[in-house]
Amino acid sequence: FNFREDSLHDLEFFCKDALGNKNELDLEFFAVETVPPITNKTYVGPFYTKEFCEEEYEECFTQEFIDTATFVNLSAVDPQPHPSGVDKTFWRNTLAPNPIYCEEPEEYCQPCEGTLEQCPEFNLYEGPFSKSEESCHIIEFFSVDKLGNEEKPKFQCVFVDKQPPITKKEYKGPFFSNDTSEWISTSTNVTLFAYDQEPHPSGVNATYWRNTLVDNINCLDQEICQQTFGQGSWNLYTGPFNKKEQSCHLIEYYSVDNVNKTEQINKQCVFV
Repeated sequence: FNFREDSLHDLEFFCKDALGNKNELDLEFFAVETVPPITNKTYVGPFYTKEFCEEEYEECFTQEFIDTATFVNLSAVDPQPHPSGVDKTFWRNTLAPNPIYCEEPEEYCQPCEGTLEQCPEFNLYEGPFSKSEESCHIIEFFSVDKLGNEEKPKFQCVFVDKQPPITKKEYKGPFFSNDTSEWISTSTNVTLFAYDQEPHPSGVNATYWRNTLVDNINCLDQEICQQTFGQGSWNLYTGPFNKKEQSCHLIEYYSVDNVNKTEQINKQCVFV
């Protein structure tokens, strides 16, 4: 016989020989467990979720983005009432055959299916891991308890974005340039616009700028300008700005995306 109900069972038994002699009653306790562990995934480091809606079909999807510096952390528990304890956790990562797995995950994300070459064996989880390839990734994971009860594998589709944004500068108003220098007036607006690069942009989070007064040589020679460092705190870009002081100005600017990929600082020296 066996125990069919998840519970704490007490088993009493004794033996008797052909002459009727029997031993003392033996009592043993057994915790019966058939419930598998539960594994949860969290991200340590840059992580961003974006809701994408298709107005034509009135559908919305939640897209997830991480950075190459983001670690995937798995934690498992064996649930009550009579847990034997988590024995091992397993995971694997494969590249999705189509970015739609991550673009519309509620509809298209699914576990890897195919040959061993396409879908490698699961790895024993020994600690947080990261992914270096910019693509749509399928992350699968499950745990097994000490009685061999195996969790049904879970899966998650996530974009890895490792491209920083690109920020462009435009002048709105009086502007003149020759082969070496640029001039604007006090009424000229400096406009910045940024976009996050393909193939899997998480989107621009913020753009920053600062302005520093520098020697005229910086405006006469842009190579010198590029080697000059500005001073002071950075401003969050919220709209066009202009400069009122007549001088050579060093304008610096950069953007950061939603998984903290930071653009290299752009520099431009201009006469006001």
